[in-house]
Amino acid sequence: MMSAPTHKDEINLADILAFLLDAWKIILGLGLAGALAAVGMLAATPAQYEAEAMLEMAQALSVGPNGTVVKANIESPALLIERLKRPSSYTPEAIQGCSQAGAGLSGEAMAGLVMASSPRDVSVVAAIKVRRGTPALAEQCAKGLFEMIRRQQEGLLKPHRDELRSTLEGLQARLSENRSFVSKAEKAGLYGMVYLARRDETMYLLQQIDELQRLLARDEQARLVAPVYASPSKVAPRSSQILITGAFGGLIFGLLIALVRRLLPMGQLKI
Repeated sequence: MMSAPTHKDEINLADILAFLLDAWKIILGLGLAGALAAVGMLAATPAQYEAEAMLEMAQALSVGPNGTVVKANIESPALLIERLKRPSSYTPEAIQGCSQAGAGLSGEAMAGLVMASSPRDVSVVAAIKVRRGTPALAEQCAKGLFEMIRRQQEGLLKPHRDELRSTLEGLQARLSENRSFVSKAEKAGLYGMVYLARRDETMYLLQQIDELQRLLARDEQARLVAPVYASPSKVAPRSSQILITGAFGGLIFGLLIALVRRLLPMGQLKI
C-alpha cells in the first residue's frame, strides 16, 4: 500500500522561485544565445520581395446559335497552374528575366519559384506570385512570366483564329458567287425560286461574314487584370518571428538544462 506524499515530496511556489533564482543565468544565457543565433541566421538569409500578376485567360470566341458571342477559355486556370509546375514550360526569356546578375536559373528552379493559384469562384483568372532579391527584380520576373503566358496562349489561339479565317474566306467566296448569279438573273429578268433562294442566302451570308469579321477584330488574348504589383517591404525572412522563435527556443532549452542539472546533480551522472 502506497504511503501518502510527505511534505518534502511536494513542490511549492517557494521551490519554483528558488529553482529560477538558482538557474536564471543558464536560462537567460541560452535564451540570449538563441536570439543571437536567430540574428546570425537573419544576416545570412537574403531578403525576399514578392510581386504578383493577376491575369485573365485568353478567350476563344465563336458565334452562338442565336447570334450571340460565346467565350471560352483557351485553357483553364487549373491547367495553367499545373503547366507552370513543369520545368519545360518556361522559356529562356522568362528564365533570364527572373535571374539575378551572375546567377542564372534553371527550369527546375523556375517551377519551384513560381506560385500560381486561382481565386475562388472566378473561372477566368489566375494569380502568379514570385519572390526575388529586390522589388525591381520581382516585378521584372512577374512581367516576364505574364508575357510568356500571353505568347503561349496566343499560340493556342492561333488554330482557332485560323479556322475562323478559313470559314470567313469560304463565306466570302460563296457570297461573291451568289452576287454574280443574282446580278445575271436580274439582267435576264429571271425571278424564279432559285433567284429568290440565292438572294435570301446572300443576306444570310452578309450577316455571317459581318459577325466573323467582328470576332476576328476583337483582341481576346491573355491580359493583366491589374498592373503587376511588387511590395516594397520584404516578405521573407520574417525578422520578428525568427527572433522570437530563437529566443523562446533558447529559453526552453536553458530551462531543460537547468532541470536536468537539478534532478541529476553532476556528481551523480554516470557515462
